[in-house]
Amino acid sequence: MRLILIDTPEMSPEEPFGPEASTFTRKLLQGKQVTLEFDQSERDRYGRLLAYAYIGEEMVNELLLEKGLARVAVFPPDVKYEERFRDVERKARAAGIGIWSLE
Repeated sequence: MRLILIDTPEMSPEEPFGPEASTFTRKLLQGKQVTLEFDQSERDRYGRLLAYAYIGEEMVNELLLEKGLARVAVFPPDVKYEERFRDVERKARAAGIGIWSLE
C-alpha cells in the first residue's frame, strides 16, 4: 500500500529522517485496525493500493506531514486533500520540524 499525497524519506539508501518516518509509522500502525479511504485511483501502476489511512479519526498521511516526516507529493488525479496537506506541510516547515530542520 502507498499513502496518497505524501513522500517519506527513503530507507535504502538511507536518507535523513527515513528511519524516524519508518519507526513512527510502524509504531502507529502495528496491531491497530486501520481504515482506508480511497481517492480517484484504487491502485498505482505497480499494483499497490493507494489510500489515506486512518487510526480512529487520525489520518496517518497527515500525521507524517505534521511531524515533518513526509512532504507533499502530488500525483493526479488523487488530490482530494492537496490543499489541506500543503497547509500542514507549511506549518511543519515554518516550525523547522523533522526534514524541515535540515538545510
